[in-house]
Amino acid sequence: MSSGKDQTRFWRIDFDVPEMAERWENQLIGWASSADPMQSLRLKFLNKEDAIQFAEKQGKHLAPSWNYYVQEPKSAHFKKKEYKTNFLYSPDKLRWIQTK
Repeated sequence: MSSGKDQTRFWRIDFDVPEMAERWENQLIGWASSADPMQSLRLKFLNKEDAIQFAEKQGKHLAPSWNYYVQEPKSAHFKKKEYKTNFLYSPDKLRWIQTK
């Protein structure tokens, strides 16, 4: 199984779930349930500025804006691999892979 990077170029807003949120186990299926509608809500944005602007704009007329923090993505290090390198000569000690 390989982890793809498709659909990962977005900025998103996730909501903190309070520790005191009421949760229970669904007796029919066995899933964990909650009465908090924000628990599974995730908003996607194309860039960081749009996400920040949205968070600052919320509650502008009624209450202060949302508290938020920006978590910068980790830079991915891509190491190019080729199948033919498995068969190149190396003067070093040979790899011994034990299968059993």
